[in-house]
Amino acid sequence: PEGQQGVLSPAPHFPSDHSHLPPFLEDVFLPRGICCLDLTKIDYVPAQVELVLERLEKPTESFLVIAATGAGKTYMFSMACSPEISRGERALVIVPSDQLGHQHLNKMRELFSQLPSEAFTLRSGSIAAHLRGQINAQSPEIIVISTPGAVLNDIEAGKVCLTDFQVVVLDEV
Repeated sequence: PEGQQGVLSPAPHFPSDHSHLPPFLEDVFLPRGICCLDLTKIDYVPAQVELVLERLEKPTESFLVIAATGAGKTYMFSMACSPEISRGERALVIVPSDQLGHQHLNKMRELFSQLPSEAFTLRSGSIAAHLRGQINAQSPEIIVISTPGAVLNDIEAGKVCLTDFQVVVLDEV
């Protein structure tokens, strides 16, 4: 709808506004050219998704999306990593809880239904560390959803290497 806009930076057709960010985040994001999209000022959810998808024309761009619950962030980041996933490249989605991990796992399976079931995995504290296998070039996992503690433990144990992922999503962490 007319009159609705998000705050997107540093794109020239949107006003620059990082006023909603804490100063320490500004210091991290601005020098690195990370795009910040504040969708909290938009009430119409499809418009939010459209704004983000417009920005995905630059696939190497990093960005931060700030949006309310139910705004379609899972769909947005799924579309953001869709080109990489379709090429068989890996995506790591870090979520704060096992419950949100299960929600994302189900949504990603739905969105990427063309992938075999072994392409998806959830790694969390509810799965014993010795049962979480190693992810490497020969592993079938393409979409890995993990809690922060599980991924850190798996990195320390040599089961996961961040360089094996072409996309990393931090969702609510």
